Amino acid sequence: MKLFAKVPIGDSFMWAACMESAFTGAQERKTFNFRSEIMKTKRRKGESPAALSAVLEPRHKGEPDIPPTQSRKYVIPLPVVVQIRKAAPLYGSQGRALQVATELMIRMKKPLRLQPEKSKMIRMTYKLLPRTIELIAKMAGTMYEDETHVIAACAEALKIKKL
Repeated sequence: MKLFAKVPIGDSFMWAACMESAFTGAQERKTFNFRSEIMKTKRRKGESPAALSAVLEPRHKGEPDIPPTQSRKYVIPLPVVVQIRKAAPLYGSQGRALQVATELMIRMKKPLRLQPEKSKMIRMTYKLLPRTIELIAKMAGTMYEDETHVIAACAEALKIKKL
């Protein structure tokens, strides 16, 4: 069993870890000063103390995004692009909106019906998780003709109010 207690030393204090041995019943006490342990860590010149505790470094302009996302280009109709952009603020980004839509669609019993329309096609790049890319490819091979139709169905899925 381990217990921690404050031990006053002069104007400051130390923490003492007391361990009680299960076999002998004797107490073993080890004291250490947290302040001196923190001060032993080396800091680079100009580095703030908060940077020592930060696990992740902040991104800077030109650095790559979080490792799991991948950029993927799709050719999709202009109205679909507009629908995804309208839905994006609710989800935080266009890629996240597509992620939510593909997860909704893969769980639907029947695929959404699309109305054929001729419109200008645009090439769009989205940063997507590998699972989202796999789901779009899977639905393109089974439920829909191609990836263009899958993304158009995603835009329709984002408009659904009741599931």
